[in-house]
Amino acid sequence: MKWLTHQIGMAAAALRLRRFARDENGTIIMLTLILLIPMIIVGGIAVDFMRFEAKRARLQGITDTAVLASANLRQPTDAKTLITDHFTKAGEAAALKGEPVIVTGRNVREVTVQSYVQVRMHFLSMFMPWIGQMNGPDYLTANSQSTAIQGSGKIEVSLVLDLSGSMEFGVPGTTFKRMELVTDAAEDFIDQLLDPALQDRVSISIIPYSDSVNAGPEILDALDIDPVTQHGFSHCIEFDPAEYATTVFDDDRTYRQTQPVMTNSFGNVFGRDVNNPAVTQPICPRYDFERMVILSQNADLLKGRLASLEPRAGTAIHEGMKWATTLLDPSFNEVVKELPNGFVDGVFRDRPSPYTLVAGANTSPTLKYIVLLTDGQNSASCRLNDEFIDTPSEMLFWANNNMPFVGNNRFGRFGIGCSTTDTNIVYEHDGAQADTWLSSTCTAAKNRGIKVYTISVTGNDTSQEAIDGRTVMRNCANDPSQFFATTGSNLGSIFSAIADQITELRLTQ
Repeated sequence: MKWLTHQIGMAAAALRLRRFARDENGTIIMLTLILLIPMIIVGGIAVDFMRFEAKRARLQGITDTAVLASANLRQPTDAKTLITDHFTKAGEAAALKGEPVIVTGRNVREVTVQSYVQVRMHFLSMFMPWIGQMNGPDYLTANSQSTAIQGSGKIEVSLVLDLSGSMEFGVPGTTFKRMELVTDAAEDFIDQLLDPALQDRVSISIIPYSDSVNAGPEILDALDIDPVTQHGFSHCIEFDPAEYATTVFDDDRTYRQTQPVMTNSFGNVFGRDVNNPAVTQPICPRYDFERMVILSQNADLLKGRLASLEPRAGTAIHEGMKWATTLLDPSFNEVVKELPNGFVDGVFRDRPSPYTLVAGANTSPTLKYIVLLTDGQNSASCRLNDEFIDTPSEMLFWANNNMPFVGNNRFGRFGIGCSTTDTNIVYEHDGAQADTWLSSTCTAAKNRGIKVYTISVTGNDTSQEAIDGRTVMRNCANDPSQFFATTGSNLGSIFSAIADQITELRLTQ
């Protein structure tokens, strides 16, 4: 009987086990219980990191604001006192790490502040004790550093201005011509940059351009010029197409000098009288007042050059931009060293400066800027076939005679202007090709860290040519916000805004 009872009990137990094995009730609860712990861990760690990042970002903002305020040259409060006060009022006095580093020089102040934040990790330290061993019990620590500077060890600016004939046109809504408004605004721009507080730190180069850029005899004397093309009537050089893709100036190669001829189909400056034999609008601007002024802080010299500019000839924006980058590239310093004493301000004989940081009291890099202005778009440009201008007598003849005026009588069809069908003319480039070269030069400049501002004085022109020209200029700037389209009436405020940005108080890292 006991045996039977035992067997029945065993059978009943086996039946209950089979039922239990088949029973799926409570499975989700079990799975949830198994996953709950890692979910709590992961969620808790995420909360820890969010708290940590929020406090780190807040401290970085406090640090940035403190260095910006203390680096301000116009701030009368002691820089160190100002930093301490700033952190104290923000409730983070204990976050300062060591003493602020304050580097002052003539008209420059650079401030560096280090700070740190420790945030307790409630979950991370609980499940990952090695974090606490590395960063202190139950804490993560983040370091913050900010540097701000006002003034600069070196600022170099290339101011590139359109000298083409259309700059003589009037500006709607004013009694002024484009050239007048440009020169007035540029003069104020120079005064703003050459603040006495920045003496010996800011150099400005003025590059006037029309069909080409007159570099002046001093610069050409420092170069190797092809003797066949050499003359003394004007002072422009020809760049090879590949040179527009780089900021580097090759002072070891032989350059062709630009011909002293006029290929425009009109004679005098504004009347465009083909019967006027004067060579008033040659490919290369030929007058002394049309030459570049380079690496100067002489406000009177710079503004005097601006005041003397007269519109003439065509538009080669790429030529102006090429010289603008050249005068900012350290490779050109070899030419500067060859220039006569006094041609460049003595304090700037080591310019253009290197792009990278250099050893010295001031730890900031050289800041380089280009301000490029045009009132239109690139135009076509031609040269006289070499066979007509390869002797001194022919050079003299064309330097003193209007080519379109005498061309028809001497060379048949020759003399109608820049034409692809005239076999006596070498078609140098059209506007589209010039735009391509301009784009290459702009890209090369921006790749070297040069800040490019562009201004198009075609704000009310709805022609496709003007729209295309504005697009080219917008693309040349570092950013659309650094491109300005205007009729010319607000040029003063545009130049003032650019000058403010060049000299602004800024974070360096």
